Amino acid sequence: MVVPIRKNARAQFAALLVLAYVLLASAYGVAVPAWEAPDEPAHFEYVEQVALRHSLPVDHPGALGEEHQPPLYYLLGVLATLPANLSDPSGAFRANTRFLFAGHGGTDINAAIHGSSETFPFRGQALGLHLAREMSILLGAVTVILVIAIGWEIFPTQPAIGLLAAAFAAFDPQFLFVSAAVNNDNLLTCLSTGATWQMLRILRQPGSNGRQWIVLGGWTALAVLAKLTGLTVGVVAGILLLGLVLYHRSTALLVKGAVALLVPVLALDSWWFARNALLYHHVVGWAMDPQNRRTGPLRLGDLEDLLRTQFHSFWGEFGWMDVPAPSWFSVASGVLTLVGVVGIAWLLLGGRVRTWTGFQKAALGLLVLDAAVVELAVIGVVLSGCNGACYQGRFLFPAIGPLMLLLATAVVGLLPGRVVNAATVGFVVLLSATAIYMLARVIRPAYAIVALPTWQLWLVPNPADVRFGDSFRLRGYQATLESGGRSLRVLLFWEAAVHPDFDYSVFVHVVDRAGKLVAQKDQAPGADRGYPPSNWAAGDVVSDAHLIELPDDVPDGTYRLEIGVYNWQSGQVLPVVDPASNPRTAFVLDRTIRRNGQHWLVETAAEKAPHLPGALARLIPGW
Repeated sequence: MVVPIRKNARAQFAALLVLAYVLLASAYGVAVPAWEAPDEPAHFEYVEQVALRHSLPVDHPGALGEEHQPPLYYLLGVLATLPANLSDPSGAFRANTRFLFAGHGGTDINAAIHGSSETFPFRGQALGLHLAREMSILLGAVTVILVIAIGWEIFPTQPAIGLLAAAFAAFDPQFLFVSAAVNNDNLLTCLSTGATWQMLRILRQPGSNGRQWIVLGGWTALAVLAKLTGLTVGVVAGILLLGLVLYHRSTALLVKGAVALLVPVLALDSWWFARNALLYHHVVGWAMDPQNRRTGPLRLGDLEDLLRTQFHSFWGEFGWMDVPAPSWFSVASGVLTLVGVVGIAWLLLGGRVRTWTGFQKAALGLLVLDAAVVELAVIGVVLSGCNGACYQGRFLFPAIGPLMLLLATAVVGLLPGRVVNAATVGFVVLLSATAIYMLARVIRPAYAIVALPTWQLWLVPNPADVRFGDSFRLRGYQATLESGGRSLRVLLFWEAAVHPDFDYSVFVHVVDRAGKLVAQKDQAPGADRGYPPSNWAAGDVVSDAHLIELPDDVPDGTYRLEIGVYNWQSGQVLPVVDPASNPRTAFVLDRTIRRNGQHWLVETAAEKAPHLPGALARLIPGW
């Protein structure tokens, strides 16, 4: 016997679960670099087109690839990005030619070149992107709430099923990753789940008036206006209607339901299909991207690859399908899926289903039908000529509610009733911890980004503002002795005032009182990490560490440090403009080093404090 959960307790647990999802998804949205989710640049370009040009984009050769999509998600995106100035290109997408899927033979997992302007504090297009990501996260939260509602609709006396299903969905790392990206799949998933909830309400009261069918028609119409594959909602709704008509042998129900379903669809979607017919001479208006076309016939091995890729990327295949989850996670998700299959078989073959009401049996069938129609739609697109780009597990997310409810039903069915509630709590803790691990240890470390976040300028030691030509600003520096005092490490923090037109080099000179050079280190800042100045965009902040070997054969005394930037090809040194001095060719750091017997010492006044307290600085990764 399952120990019941009090209504107040289950509502509080549900609220905490949804809140945990929002917080965790928001962490994904901030930590995943801009543009590193599938097709995110193209989806955001659609939002930008509507916001700035007040028109829908038109599909054309060379387009980024989402112009054919229905507009509902992007209209919501325009509303979400109102606080941002999308005309400001700060943080705009810069394509990485070395990207794995760029078609140039590269192996880099970064789809974009990442600069400081896309980081906090966000502004311009970077702010717009993160506002749109938050909108997607809220749509995901509604999806989680609807999964709970569906579970409680089917099993009102076993609320743990709805809560567990919501946890399986909310803390699926791939669902978190996609939900925290700009992608119209998030709206389709939300609307498809809402439509399933409405179908269950109709199934509970099949003789209800036409208003319930009109509401279902509204969910269907909005799903189609979110993404063309929202037509699967209409297919499931139509099958449900025909099933109820046959069961009740009611012609009146057929007429009433069909009209009620079609009226919202025609009212909300007909203009879109008419526009496509006028523009493209095709009501769908969708021509498959040539890059996504299959070049040969579909073979059995391709179907096996489809199912394998679909499974892995349903649970965890991040980035543009180029950051896989660890093998242990694939094994764990496989075991969990197998438990679900075994559990459903146990319920059916073990006779447990006989204790269910007729509504619960029909509801289980509806969940299976919903998931099957979505999967068949994906297979249909693949059969029509789409290549591996259509194998992604996110295309099954419109059925994530039914799938996770089936899984939760199976798990609860296999557990002794007295441990169900404790097991639900345990699953929530384990699943959320796994999702945090994926973000912190798998996703974020996969992106080795050279440019520093803009907020780190608040924490640089010895803040400065010295210009070198038109391109470079020195924003801070630090000098420390290493290797027992035999070498000097000078760490410089540069900011690009404009896009540098050349891979300039930086020199750090150690000179004596007479101006004689005794040690030096020259290098192009960022070049050692594959990010030389010619790759920088305006606003980029890059750290530049110079390790200088100090000589032993110089007399005791005081030596100064000079910094300069020059064109290594022509030898031209950029002029230095310090607010407190006239232009010159080198900037002297407020640091001196002294040779005293066998020892070198850094002589300086007390280190200038960063803009934030040192204790806070130490709490932030990398400081």
